[in-house]
Amino acid sequence: MIVYLILNMRKEAVADAAADIVQQLCAMGAQVLVEPKAPFALMRAGARAIEEHKALAQCDVVAVLGGDGTILHAAHQAMAYDKPVFGINFGRMGFLASAEYEEAEMLRRLVYRQWKTDRRDTLCALADEEFLALNDVVVLKKDAGQTIELEICCDGIAVQAYRGDGVVLATPTGSTGYSLSAGGPILDTQIRGIVVAPICAHGTPSPPMVFSAERRLSVQVKVPEAGQAVLCCDGAQKQLLHSGQTVNIVCGKKQAALVSFYEAQQLHAIEKKLKGR
Repeated sequence: MIVYLILNMRKEAVADAAADIVQQLCAMGAQVLVEPKAPFALMRAGARAIEEHKALAQCDVVAVLGGDGTILHAAHQAMAYDKPVFGINFGRMGFLASAEYEEAEMLRRLVYRQWKTDRRDTLCALADEEFLALNDVVVLKKDAGQTIELEICCDGIAVQAYRGDGVVLATPTGSTGYSLSAGGPILDTQIRGIVVAPICAHGTPSPPMVFSAERRLSVQVKVPEAGQAVLCCDGAQKQLLHSGQTVNIVCGKKQAALVSFYEAQQLHAIEKKLKGR
Protein backbone atom coordinates (compact mmCIF):
# COMPACT_ATOMS: atom_id res chain seq x y z
CA MET A 1 0.00 0.00 0.00
CA ILE A 2 1.17 3.52 -0.81
CA VAL A 3 0.22 6.17 1.76
CA TYR A 4 0.53 9.91 1.21
CA LEU A 5 0.90 11.56 4.63
CA ILE A 6 -0.25 15.17 5.12
CA LEU A 7 0.54 16.99 8.36
CA ASN A 8 -0.62 20.06 10.22
CA MET A 9 2.75 21.44 11.26
CA ARG A 10 1.14 24.12 13.42
CA LYS A 11 0.13 21.46 15.94
CA GLU A 12 2.61 20.94 18.75
CA ALA A 13 4.49 17.64 18.72
CA VAL A 14 3.02 16.69 15.34
CA ALA A 15 6.45 16.07 13.77
CA ASP A 16 7.38 13.47 16.39
CA ALA A 17 3.97 11.82 16.07
CA ALA A 18 4.27 11.77 12.28
CA ALA A 19 7.72 10.17 12.44
CA ASP A 20 6.31 7.47 14.71
CA ILE A 21 3.43 6.83 12.28
CA VAL A 22 5.82 6.65 9.30
CA GLN A 23 7.98 4.14 11.17
CA GLN A 24 4.97 1.95 11.99
CA LEU A 25 3.58 2.06 8.45
CA CYS A 26 6.95 1.20 6.90
CA ALA A 27 7.42 -1.68 9.37
CA MET A 28 4.12 -3.12 8.08
CA GLY A 29 5.31 -2.96 4.47
CA ALA A 30 3.63 0.27 3.37
CA GLN A 31 5.34 2.95 1.30
CA VAL A 32 4.94 6.43 2.76
CA LEU A 33 5.10 9.60 0.67
CA VAL A 34 5.43 13.14 2.05
CA GLU A 35 5.84 16.56 0.49
CA PRO A 36 9.42 17.82 -0.01
CA LYS A 37 9.16 20.46 2.74
CA ALA A 38 8.11 17.92 5.38
CA PRO A 39 10.42 17.55 8.41
CA PHE A 40 13.58 15.57 7.64
CA ALA A 41 12.74 13.27 10.55
CA LEU A 42 10.04 11.71 8.38
CA MET A 43 12.54 10.80 5.66
CA ARG A 44 14.83 9.41 8.34
CA ALA A 45 11.91 7.25 9.52
CA GLY A 46 11.45 5.83 6.01
CA ALA A 47 9.21 8.25 4.09
CA ARG A 48 10.01 9.41 0.56
CA ALA A 49 9.66 13.06 -0.43
CA ILE A 50 7.73 13.71 -3.63
CA GLU A 51 5.76 16.57 -5.21
CA GLU A 52 2.15 16.70 -4.04
CA HIS A 53 0.42 16.12 -7.39
CA LYS A 54 2.59 13.05 -8.01
CA ALA A 55 1.94 11.73 -4.51
CA LEU A 56 -1.82 12.13 -4.92
CA ALA A 57 -1.73 10.35 -8.27
CA GLN A 58 0.36 7.42 -6.98
CA CYS A 59 -1.05 6.80 -3.51
CA ASP A 60 -3.76 4.34 -2.46
CA VAL A 61 -4.87 6.45 0.48
CA VAL A 62 -4.26 9.94 1.87
CA ALA A 63 -3.44 9.86 5.59
CA VAL A 64 -3.90 13.14 7.46
CA LEU A 65 -2.46 13.97 10.87
CA GLY A 66 -4.33 16.95 12.33
CA GLY A 67 -7.76 18.23 13.28
CA ASP A 68 -10.97 18.54 11.26
CA GLY A 69 -9.68 21.64 9.47
CA THR A 70 -6.61 19.81 8.18
CA ILE A 71 -8.71 16.79 7.19
CA LEU A 72 -11.16 19.05 5.33
CA HIS A 73 -8.31 20.68 3.42
CA ALA A 74 -6.83 17.28 2.52
CA ALA A 75 -10.24 15.93 1.49
CA HIS A 76 -10.54 18.70 -1.11
CA GLN A 77 -7.14 17.72 -2.53
CA ALA A 78 -7.96 14.01 -2.47
CA MET A 79 -11.33 14.51 -4.21
CA ALA A 80 -9.56 15.70 -7.35
CA TYR A 81 -7.91 12.26 -7.57
CA ASP A 82 -10.78 10.25 -6.04
CA LYS A 83 -8.56 8.98 -3.22
CA PRO A 84 -9.88 7.94 0.23
CA VAL A 85 -8.85 9.97 3.26
CA PHE A 86 -7.68 8.39 6.52
CA GLY A 87 -7.85 11.07 9.21
CA ILE A 88 -5.76 10.66 12.36
CA ASN A 89 -7.11 13.06 14.96
CA PHE A 90 -4.59 15.46 16.45
CA GLY A 91 -7.17 18.15 17.19
CA ARG A 92 -10.05 18.68 19.60
CA MET A 93 -13.17 16.94 18.24
CA GLY A 94 -12.02 15.17 15.08
CA PHE A 95 -15.44 14.26 13.67
CA LEU A 96 -13.91 13.61 10.25
CA ALA A 97 -11.09 11.47 11.64
CA SER A 98 -11.08 7.70 11.13
CA ALA A 99 -8.93 7.12 14.21
CA GLU A 100 -7.26 8.75 17.20
CA TYR A 101 -3.48 8.99 17.29
CA GLU A 102 -3.38 6.54 20.22
CA GLU A 103 -5.24 3.86 18.22
CA ALA A 104 -2.21 2.17 16.66
CA GLU A 105 -4.32 -0.86 15.74
CA MET A 106 -6.06 1.26 13.10
CA LEU A 107 -2.77 1.66 11.20
CA ARG A 108 -2.54 -2.11 10.87
CA ARG A 109 -6.15 -2.31 9.69
CA LEU A 110 -5.44 0.46 7.18
CA VAL A 111 -2.41 -1.29 5.67
CA TYR A 112 -4.18 -4.65 5.50
CA ARG A 113 -7.24 -2.99 3.93
CA GLN A 114 -9.62 -3.93 6.73
CA TRP A 115 -11.84 -0.91 6.10
CA LYS A 116 -14.57 0.40 3.85
CA THR A 117 -14.91 3.61 1.85
CA ASP A 118 -17.55 5.98 3.23
CA ARG A 119 -18.80 8.29 0.45
CA ARG A 120 -19.87 11.75 1.62
CA ASP A 121 -21.94 14.33 -0.29
CA THR A 122 -20.67 17.82 -1.01
CA LEU A 123 -22.32 21.17 -1.75
CA CYS A 124 -21.61 23.38 -4.73
CA ALA A 125 -22.05 27.13 -4.12
CA LEU A 126 -22.13 29.59 -7.00
CA ALA A 127 -21.80 33.37 -6.61
CA ASP A 128 -19.10 35.18 -8.63
CA GLU A 129 -17.09 31.98 -8.35
CA GLU A 130 -17.92 28.32 -7.83
CA PHE A 131 -16.97 26.66 -4.53
CA LEU A 132 -17.16 23.08 -3.27
CA ALA A 133 -17.87 22.28 0.39
CA LEU A 134 -17.78 18.97 2.25
CA ASN A 135 -19.00 20.47 5.54
CA ASP A 136 -20.93 23.67 4.93
CA VAL A 137 -21.61 26.84 2.99
CA VAL A 138 -21.98 29.85 5.31
CA VAL A 139 -23.22 33.37 4.54
CA LEU A 140 -22.19 35.76 7.32
CA LYS A 141 -22.35 39.46 8.09
CA LYS A 142 -18.97 41.10 7.54
CA ASP A 143 -19.14 43.80 10.20
CA ALA A 144 -19.79 43.09 13.87
CA GLY A 145 -22.09 46.08 14.34
CA GLN A 146 -24.67 45.15 11.70
CA THR A 147 -27.16 42.45 10.77
CA ILE A 148 -28.08 41.16 7.33
CA GLU A 149 -31.43 40.23 5.81
CA LEU A 150 -31.65 36.90 4.02
CA GLU A 151 -34.23 35.26 1.81
CA ILE A 152 -34.00 31.51 1.31
CA CYS A 153 -35.58 30.02 -1.82
CA CYS A 154 -36.07 26.38 -2.78
CA ASP A 155 -36.53 25.69 -6.49
CA GLY A 156 -37.36 29.36 -6.96
CA ILE A 157 -39.98 29.48 -4.19
CA ALA A 158 -39.33 31.69 -1.13
CA VAL A 159 -39.45 29.51 2.00
CA GLN A 160 -37.81 31.64 4.69
CA ALA A 161 -36.79 35.25 5.31
CA TYR A 162 -35.14 36.70 8.38
CA ARG A 163 -32.68 39.22 9.76
CA GLY A 164 -29.69 38.05 11.74
CA ASP A 165 -25.99 37.18 11.65
CA GLY A 166 -26.22 34.79 8.71
CA VAL A 167 -27.11 31.25 7.68
CA VAL A 168 -25.41 27.84 7.51
CA LEU A 169 -26.19 25.36 4.75
CA ALA A 170 -24.69 22.03 5.75
CA THR A 171 -24.24 18.55 4.36
CA PRO A 172 -25.02 15.58 6.62
CA THR A 173 -21.26 15.44 7.29
CA GLY A 174 -21.26 19.10 8.32
CA SER A 175 -24.42 18.78 10.42
CA THR A 176 -22.23 18.11 13.49
CA GLY A 177 -20.26 21.34 12.93
CA TYR A 178 -21.28 25.00 12.72
CA SER A 179 -24.86 24.00 11.84
CA LEU A 180 -25.20 22.13 15.14
CA SER A 181 -23.95 25.18 17.05
CA ALA A 182 -26.61 27.23 15.25
CA GLY A 183 -29.34 24.85 16.45
CA GLY A 184 -29.50 22.59 13.41
CA PRO A 185 -30.26 18.85 13.58
CA ILE A 186 -27.71 16.06 13.16
CA LEU A 187 -28.30 14.18 9.91
CA ASP A 188 -27.23 10.59 9.30
CA THR A 189 -24.60 10.73 6.55
CA GLN A 190 -26.52 8.02 4.70
CA ILE A 191 -29.31 10.58 4.15
CA ARG A 192 -28.88 12.82 1.13
CA GLY A 193 -30.07 16.19 2.39
CA ILE A 194 -29.15 19.81 3.07
CA VAL A 195 -29.62 21.50 6.45
CA VAL A 196 -30.43 25.23 6.48
CA ALA A 197 -29.85 26.77 9.93
CA PRO A 198 -30.11 30.52 10.64
CA ILE A 199 -27.43 32.12 12.82
CA CYS A 200 -28.82 34.29 15.64
CA ALA A 201 -32.04 35.20 13.81
CA HIS A 202 -33.82 38.25 15.28
CA GLY A 203 -37.54 38.55 15.96
CA THR A 204 -39.82 35.71 14.84
CA PRO A 205 -38.36 32.25 15.53
CA SER A 206 -36.82 30.75 12.38
CA PRO A 207 -36.42 26.99 12.83
CA PRO A 208 -33.79 25.06 10.87
CA MET A 209 -35.06 23.28 7.76
CA VAL A 210 -33.92 20.14 5.94
CA PHE A 211 -34.20 19.88 2.15
CA SER A 212 -33.77 17.02 -0.27
CA ALA A 213 -30.39 16.84 -2.01
CA GLU A 214 -32.22 17.18 -5.33
CA ARG A 215 -33.44 20.70 -4.47
CA ARG A 216 -31.85 23.89 -5.78
CA LEU A 217 -31.45 26.41 -2.97
CA SER A 218 -30.57 30.09 -3.10
CA VAL A 219 -29.71 32.74 -0.52
CA GLN A 220 -30.34 36.37 -1.41
CA VAL A 221 -28.43 38.81 0.76
CA LYS A 222 -29.45 42.31 1.83
CA VAL A 223 -27.02 44.34 3.93
CA PRO A 224 -26.99 47.99 5.02
CA GLU A 225 -25.97 50.49 2.39
CA ALA A 226 -22.26 50.15 1.49
CA GLY A 227 -22.10 47.06 3.70
CA GLN A 228 -20.98 43.58 2.74
CA ALA A 229 -21.50 39.96 3.69
CA VAL A 230 -19.09 37.04 3.38
CA LEU A 231 -19.52 33.67 1.68
CA CYS A 232 -17.38 31.03 3.40
CA CYS A 233 -17.10 27.39 2.31
CA ASP A 234 -15.60 24.82 4.70
CA GLY A 235 -14.16 27.66 6.74
CA ALA A 236 -11.57 28.55 4.12
CA GLN A 237 -12.84 29.63 0.70
CA LYS A 238 -14.22 33.14 0.96
CA GLN A 239 -15.89 35.74 -1.23
CA LEU A 240 -17.36 39.14 -0.41
CA LEU A 241 -21.06 39.56 -1.17
CA HIS A 242 -22.90 42.82 -1.81
CA SER A 243 -26.49 43.78 -1.08
CA GLY A 244 -28.88 42.09 -3.49
CA GLN A 245 -26.42 39.37 -4.47
CA THR A 246 -27.62 35.75 -4.62
CA VAL A 247 -25.73 32.57 -3.79
CA ASN A 248 -27.03 29.40 -5.47
CA ILE A 249 -26.43 26.08 -3.73
CA VAL A 250 -26.91 22.54 -5.04
CA CYS A 251 -25.62 19.12 -4.05
CA GLY A 252 -22.16 18.73 -5.60
CA LYS A 253 -21.33 16.23 -8.33
CA LYS A 254 -18.19 15.12 -6.47
CA GLN A 255 -18.18 13.07 -3.29
CA ALA A 256 -15.46 12.80 -0.68
CA ALA A 257 -14.23 9.34 0.29
CA LEU A 258 -13.39 8.68 3.95
CA VAL A 259 -11.82 5.54 5.41
CA SER A 260 -14.35 3.87 7.70
CA PHE A 261 -13.70 1.12 10.24
CA TYR A 262 -17.29 0.99 11.52
CA GLU A 263 -20.64 0.39 9.85
CA ALA A 264 -21.77 3.80 11.12
CA GLN A 265 -18.54 5.81 11.48
CA GLN A 266 -20.40 9.10 12.03
CA LEU A 267 -22.58 7.65 14.80
CA HIS A 268 -19.52 6.13 16.43
CA ALA A 269 -17.87 9.57 16.45
CA ILE A 270 -20.99 11.19 17.95
CA GLU A 271 -21.18 8.62 20.73
CA LYS A 272 -17.47 8.85 21.48
CA LYS A 273 -16.81 12.58 21.11
CA LEU A 274 -19.94 14.70 21.16
CA LYS A 275 -21.63 13.08 24.15
CA GLY A 276 -18.43 12.95 26.15
CA ARG A 277 -17.24 16.51 25.69
